[in-house]
Formats: sequence, C-alpha cells, structure tokens
Amino acid sequence: NNTVGSHTCTCNAGYLGSGTYCVLAGGSGTFNSNGTLEVCPEYAESPESATTLDECSCPAGAYASTNWSAGFHSPSNVSQEECGLCPSGSWAPAGRQESCNTCFPNSWTLPGGLVERFCLCDAGFYWDYIPPDTGSSTSGRRAAVHSCLLELSNCTNPAHVSECLNS
Repeated sequence: NNTVGSHTCTCNAGYLGSGTYCVLAGGSGTFNSNGTLEVCPEYAESPESATTLDECSCPAGAYASTNWSAGFHSPSNVSQEECGLCPSGSWAPAGRQESCNTCFPNSWTLPGGLVERFCLCDAGFYWDYIPPDTGSSTSGRRAAVHSCLLELSNCTNPAHVSECLNS
C-alpha cells in the first residue's frame, strides 16, 4: 500500500542526507562538527575540511533560504534550509545571499545564471551602439555593460544616429 508516510527514503551507505537529497560523506556538502559528520543545507557546497555550518555556501547560480542567509541556522534546523536555483532573468555569485541579482533591463538568462555576463540581450537589443565604421565586432564592444540598447538597424551612417535616436 503506497500512501503518504507509508515508506521512508534513506541514503545509501557512505552517503548522508535526508534520503531525498544525499551527499558523499566527508565530501563537499558536509562538515565535521566535533567528530560528528553533519550535512550542509540541500544543494550547498563546502570545502572538504569544513568544521562548521558557516563554511557551507550556495554555488553560483543559487540563493540561500531566508533563515540561513540571515544567520538564523543551526545543525538542528539545517534540514529546513536550502540553496534554491536562481530563476530565469537573474544570477548570483557563490555564497549565502538571500536573493538573486536581476539582469539589467532588456536582457535575460536561463535559470541558474552564474555571473552577470550570463545575461543576454533580448531580441532586437544589443550591447551598446557602435557605428559600423568603428567596428561592430564582439571585441569592439565594451566589456562592462549594464544595459542593452535598442538596436538601431536603420542607422548605418554614424552621421544620422541622432536623427534615429530622436525619432
């Protein structure tokens, strides 16, 4: 009879976790607290030499649950904490931040964006306007871009750029 609560999931030998999420004992995602091997929050990483829960962190592209990111965590309630995947249109560096960073306007990224440069311009937008005669190759574009500009496809002559921008 397969009803709610009629069975319990467990991790295989050599693994630790809730049974629905298991990590290799002693590997990333665990810490050794006074001789007892403990598990970090779900999907978190840790150095193999970790000795405290504070050494656990979310990988890039993920955010920490509210209590954990605020510092209200302990080994007794760690099962209530987790790293969640950043949604589409956002990114996060590795760590324990409570939310993901939003991509700049007119851009997007797949879920789990690792860094800001994973944000790609929407269709019809591109990384800064550079007149064709100054080079429009990727290498000619600025590396530090914080917004996508509307593509001015009918503005091929740099002398007419201001006319296009004002129309």
